[in-house]
Amino acid sequence: SCNGSLLFEPWDIATQQGQPYKVFTPYWRNVLSHWRLPALQAAPKTLAPHTVDSLALDELQLAPTLDWDTGFWEHWQPGEAG
Repeated sequence: SCNGSLLFEPWDIATQQGQPYKVFTPYWRNVLSHWRLPALQAAPKTLAPHTVDSLALDELQLAPTLDWDTGFWEHWQPGEAG
């Protein structure tokens, strides 16, 4: 299991009877008692210079290349009249 979108795995936080919580407030209190943030790291004394060559936005080719809207605007008119 990869805990990508949860604070804890569902089986890590349970009631005293080992069952899942059904009420949020007791669940949240239990979560807070288990939640440990990692220790902070010291800030670096200096940062290495970082330069990026500039690109024009068109060079990134972010616009879609598929012609998915062909014919769409002939059949649909936005606005109140449409």
